[in-house]
Amino acid sequence: MINKADAQRIALKYYSDIYSFCISKLNNTDVASDVTQDVFLFFQEKGDVLEDYNIRAWLYSVAEKKLHEKIREMYTKAPLSYDDELCPMIPPVPFEELYEEMALSDTDVETVKHKLLKKLTPEEQELFNMLYKKHLSNTHISQKLGISEGALSVRSARLRIKIKNLAKIAFLLIFFVAARLDT
Repeated sequence: MINKADAQRIALKYYSDIYSFCISKLNNTDVASDVTQDVFLFFQEKGDVLEDYNIRAWLYSVAEKKLHEKIREMYTKAPLSYDDELCPMIPPVPFEELYEEMALSDTDVETVKHKLLKKLTPEEQELFNMLYKKHLSNTHISQKLGISEGALSVRSARLRIKIKNLAKIAFLLIFFVAARLDT
C-alpha cells in the first residue's frame, strides 16, 4: 500500500519521465499531457493496493496501455458531421449511374494491371506471381527464394506498398486524363 506522501513523491519523481515517454510515442504534446494525467489518476485510484516495489515499471506499463487506448480512440472517432446551415445540402450521387458511366471494361482493367506489373523488378514480379497468382505458402516461397519467413514478410509488405502506390498514380492519371477530355 502506498500512502499519500509516497504517492506525491512518486508522482513528482516520475511525472516528467512518463510525459516524455508519451511525447515520444505520440509526437503531440496535448495528447501526451492528457495520457500522462490519465496514468497518474489511475495511479491515484490504485494506490491503496499497489506496493512501492517496481512502481516505475508499473507506471510505464500503464502509460503504454493508456497510449494504445488513446490512439484507438483517435482513430475510431466518428467522422465530423456537417451543419446544414453552414454547408448547403449536397444532393446524393446516383451511384449506379455513375458506376455505369465510369466502369472500366475487363480489358481495360487487365491492361492497367499489366502495365502496373511491368513497373516491378523481375524479382518483385516473381514474388507477386508466387503470392497472388500461384497462392504458394510463405514457407514454400521463403524456401524457394532462400530467405527467412521474416524477410519474406518484409519483402511482401514492401511489394504491397509499391503496388498500392503505383495503383494510386495510375488512378490519378486516369482521373486527370478523363478530366482533360471533359473540358
